[in-house]
Amino acid sequence: VLILDLSASFLAQTSAWIRAYPASPFGVAVVTETDAEAAFYRCSDALRRDCPISILIADPVLTNALGLISRCRALPRRVQPFIIACSSYRDAAPSALSAGADLFLSKPLSRADFDVAWRSCLSTLVLR
Repeated sequence: VLILDLSASFLAQTSAWIRAYPASPFGVAVVTETDAEAAFYRCSDALRRDCPISILIADPVLTNALGLISRCRALPRRVQPFIIACSSYRDAAPSALSAGADLFLSKPLSRADFDVAWRSCLSTLVLR
């Protein structure tokens, strides 16, 4: 899981929620970035190592974040991450979804909203 956001508290809270899920006996690797270009480099590097990022959570209003979403969506289908756009600016939803996000969540993010989105994300990944 790769999380792109500028808020340290959002990064910490979301990482903790993800790690609390029993996704596998090996756990879930969570990495965080505050820069979209660095996030895309991480995605590309993971793909080169044959362990693509499965889930991307990104704030679409960050500089180059929509480009990151579009570039991830342009990857071959078998390695495209499930993309959750998450922003306090609700008017960012249409551009995030048209760039390729699978879901849009509004900040501040509640645990209940996160749980619903996370379960949807995991069930979609199983079907891909």
